[in-house]
Amino acid sequence: MAASDDNERRITTQSLPPSPPLRVPGKFPLRVLAFPMNNEDIVRWVDFHKLGREGLGNHMKFHVFYKNAGKYLPRHCARVTVNIGNRRGERWAVVVATNNSQESLDMAQDVEMIEGVRVELQLTEPPRWFRPT
Repeated sequence: MAASDDNERRITTQSLPPSPPLRVPGKFPLRVLAFPMNNEDIVRWVDFHKLGREGLGNHMKFHVFYKNAGKYLPRHCARVTVNIGNRRGERWAVVVATNNSQESLDMAQDVEMIEGVRVELQLTEPPRWFRPT
């Protein structure tokens, strides 16, 4: 990837989606700021890190990803969730922040940390807010 391509994809304050209000049960639901990943993203990541034994089927690479992703990501965002409820074929997501507490909501503005997660996951898009299902 060319340096200019990487700079174009780099996460900035302007590229982050606006944060939702702090969660209030019954009034403002839980939201997660997450990097959605489709099957190909997960297989590519596992293959890049050479995790799992040779000849491991793609379906087993999801288990390898789930078990190992946290070793490569900042401690607080080592949460991986399934079923983020979208229609793009993205079933898995790495959560970098939530609106569950002010501390977690503040992490949604930590551009350096979020960019580091994007680079580690080898993704091109910024994270999005989801209501987990």
